[in-house]
Amino acid sequence: MTLEESSVVHHQYSLPPADKGRDAWLLLVAAFIMEALVWGFLYSFGVFQDYYQSHLPFARSSNTATIGTCAMGVLFFMFPIVIALQRLYPRQARWAPVCGLLVMCLALLISSFSQSVPHLIITQGVIYALPGSIAYFPAMSWLGEWFIERRGFGYGVIWSGSGIGSSTIPFILELLLQKYGSRTTLRIGAVA
Repeated sequence: MTLEESSVVHHQYSLPPADKGRDAWLLLVAAFIMEALVWGFLYSFGVFQDYYQSHLPFARSSNTATIGTCAMGVLFFMFPIVIALQRLYPRQARWAPVCGLLVMCLALLISSFSQSVPHLIITQGVIYALPGSIAYFPAMSWLGEWFIERRGFGYGVIWSGSGIGSSTIPFILELLLQKYGSRTTLRIGAVA
């Protein structure tokens, strides 16, 4: 071995282990929480709708159902766009869930200042759903990279988040709406 050969340093890089590594489990937990928050809050809109229809200043409007419908529609409509952007910009996609969650919180905060149903349609409906899709769909597509042999288990755990979120969040929202009203409840949702 010559001096030149011995001075060359060989680096070996390896990816974190799939299916059982710490990073795989962190993704699974984060995606579960994302599923519970995004879908649980959307599926719980009926609690808000009931409250809006019986309390001023929204009680006289017949369009309160449009808020939840817009949120669901925008979330599903954005799916192919978000996936296409994620494929075009894979390095930037890693920040999508964090940025999406922050804007979702901002949308709920802005919603708490609403005085009309059209404003709620824009803030709690459209503006909440746009970043919701940006936060949610990348985490779903990343599961296939982290869970190979146990992919079905991974999707099952993640998708159970919407069931758990949509079965617990309505009761929490109901209590908060009765005790504090819609403004404070939306602000609590933005912070939580």
